[in-house]
Amino acid sequence: MSSERTLLDESRITRRHVLQAFGVLGGLSLVMGAMDAWGLMGASAAQRPALQGRGTGTRVIVLGAGISGLVVGYELGKRGYD
Repeated sequence: MSSERTLLDESRITRRHVLQAFGVLGGLSLVMGAMDAWGLMGASAAQRPALQGRGTGTRVIVLGAGISGLVVGYELGKRGYD
């Protein structure tokens, strides 16, 4: 027999055990939802400032070809940036 203790061997269930089980069953979204419901998440960020206007001759370089870079490049292209 192994001397390691498993989740079933524990005499009590902790939040960590519950979150681990949620992660196995439902993935990250279920864990994040549970942490938010229990008040374990950090405070939400402040609202983004509303940017207005455009500097003359503004050029933008987007580094990276992941989803974020593609979305930013697409949005900037729609707004007329080079």
